Amino acid sequence: MTVIIGQPAQLAAGVTSPVFDNHGRPKRDQHGKPMVTAKYPGLHALRHFYASWCINRKVDGGLELPPKLVQERLGHATITMTMDVYGHLFPRAMTVRSWQRLKKRCFRPKPSAVITKSDCRRPMWISRLC
Repeated sequence: MTVIIGQPAQLAAGVTSPVFDNHGRPKRDQHGKPMVTAKYPGLHALRHFYASWCINRKVDGGLELPPKLVQERLGHATITMTMDVYGHLFPRAMTVRSWQRLKKRCFRPKPSAVITKSDCRRPMWISRLC
């Protein structure tokens, strides 16, 4: 069993499992950090890493490839297979449109430049929403 010192991102992502001692308590290293083991060990985990790297946005260090190209690189017979396994990783255009609508609606300048007493009691960004 390969034991990895737990990193917060790995723990939050759920790709690791905690290591327990004989009494059922989580084991800790010499620095007090939780010890974990890889949930998906072996070369198959490397395959999933490669797929997520192909899908991630370029600004996040990925290749930002379209689904069809990811399907071809992974050797899946159908695009359905690729989207069933990795569809949650692809960016959604709906999310971008929703964010643009929200930004337009919530972050427009306040019509009046008069500062009232109530504006002083709450953060400026909340005042702009009103």
